[in-house]
Order: sequence, then C-alpha cells, then structure tokens
Amino acid sequence: MVRIRLSRSGAKKRPFYYFTVADSRRARNGGFIERIGFYNPLAAENEEGLKVNLDRFDYWLSVGGQPSERVKRLIKQVSQASSVVEEAQEAETAAPEEAEKPEAQAKKPEKPEAQAAADTKAEKPKARTKKPDAGKATAKTTRAKSSSASEAAKTKKPVKAGKAASGDDQDSNQTSA
Repeated sequence: MVRIRLSRSGAKKRPFYYFTVADSRRARNGGFIERIGFYNPLAAENEEGLKVNLDRFDYWLSVGGQPSERVKRLIKQVSQASSVVEEAQEAETAAPEEAEKPEAQAKKPEKPEAQAAADTKAEKPKARTKKPDAGKATAKTTRAKSSSASEAAKTKKPVKAGKAASGDDQDSNQTSA
C-alpha cells in the first residue's frame, strides 16, 4: 500500500519534515517514491514553513495513496491558506479596475511644462548634517587598548624566588630537571 507521510530530517532539536510518498513497508526515513513538499515547524516569520505540491498530492490520492493523520491536518492548512490567498488576489485584481474609473471621470488639470520646471528649480537642496569627528573614535579605542594592557599586567602570576626573572617558567623547569 502507498502511504503519504512525513519523513524527519534536520538537526537534533531542529526538526524538518518532507512530505513523501512511500511504500508502507519502508522505514519512516527510508526509501521513498516521491517527495511532494516540506514542513518546517520552527520556521521564522520570513521563512516558508509549509509547502506542498497539491497537484501531486491529488494524483497520489487518486491512485490509492493513503495520507497519515498529520498529513491530512497539514493539507487542510495548506488548502485553507491557498483559498485565502486566491480570494485576496481576486480582490486585488478587482480593486484596480474600480479605482481606474473614478480617475478617468475626474481628471485634474495638469501644470504647464514651463511652470513645472520652474517649481523644481525653486526647490532648495537639503542641508547636509555634519558627520561626527573620526578622531574622537580613535582616541576612545586607544584608551581601551591601553586599559586592557594594564589589566593584563595586573593578572600576571608573580615570579617565585629562585626562578629565572625572565618569566618563562617552562624553560626554567627544563634546566632544573
């Protein structure tokens, strides 16, 4: 029997599922006949979380494919979302046609070209704002560097008496051994 089900993919704690058409005897993530979509339960707002090729889904249903419970639920979401999108597109196509009619009836008198050119010349360019001085930023960074160097000097381990004053503990250990 052919099943339409989800196969899990993705990283640990980051699931991602493919809509797959597979033989029911195969493992969940095993061999499949066809991938017809995907489902990302952790999709961000700007990412697409659910996409299914409904034509292929309908084809597999027509030849005897049995969808799983989760797939049925997700297909309902896709079909509802697609019907909402289609209605919105129909409303958008109808709205511009209605908006063009009032514009055609009430035309505004246009300015002559000479007057329009004079208006654009009369506009003054916008004053530019002064950029912050770049020297101030470098002074702050040099102070930050010097303070981090002084902190590093404070955290050095004190040299024990009897060891070399060079501060190289490994070399002194090798010579004494």
